Formats: sequence, C-alpha cells, structure tokens
Amino acid sequence: MRTKTLLRLMGLLGVALCVSAGHAASGEEWKFVLAIPGLSWDVRSGTAKLVRSGSLINGKFVDAQGVEYEISVKIAGSRATGRLAILASDDGPFDMKGIYSRKSLAVSPCLWQTIQLSDGFLFFGLLRTEDKCKP
Repeated sequence: MRTKTLLRLMGLLGVALCVSAGHAASGEEWKFVLAIPGLSWDVRSGTAKLVRSGSLINGKFVDAQGVEYEISVKIAGSRATGRLAILASDDGPFDMKGIYSRKSLAVSPCLWQTIQLSDGFLFFGLLRTEDKCKP
C-alpha cells in the first residue's frame, strides 16, 4: 500500500518537474477561444503570450480582429478561477471558474494543458502544448 502511494507521488513529482521546466518568466504561448452566445455565436480566437508565476497565469493579448483582452487565472489543483476583461469595452470584467487539466503523453507534443472557464454565459478556453518533456 505504501509502495503504491510512493510511486504515485513520484509520478506526480515527475510531471510537475516536466511542467515547471517549460515555464519561462518571459511568457508561455497559449491558444485561446472565446465563445459569446447570442442570436448567433460570436467566436473569437488567437494566440496569447501569458506569464506564469506559481499558480497564477496572466497577461494581455489580441484576437484576430484586433480586440484586446486581459486575463488573470489562478490554478488550484484541477480547479481554475479567472477574470477576463475585454479592453475598450463597456462589458465586463467577467469573473469565471472552471477546470485546469494537464496530460503527459508518450508522443509529440508530449504535454497538453487546458484551462476551461465559464461564467454561465461566456466560455473561455486556453490550450498549451510542449514538444520537449524530460523523461
């Protein structure tokens, strides 16, 4: 029983080391999608350069149409809470909550991270992959 627990902890530590090795203070590239429901869906997407500091991820970014956003996300285990602001807009900011997931695979890309947030109306998703993971 103790051996299984120790092996699980060692596995989690290995995943944490793989993830922390890729976290640079200069920023991480994340793909994003924002879905706003209405009479027809308004779906916006692009790439964001976000900075991670411990369990916090934040930054400003622009979608394909030139709309600027600011996001701040706090990760606690598999839970995520965040605040999304659409800059130069009368709407928001939007307080959102959701999930964080991280999967390591034996293929390239070997690490997949997702953050899925919603306020019950808007949906905001982030996706990040890495090609280099330590064994």
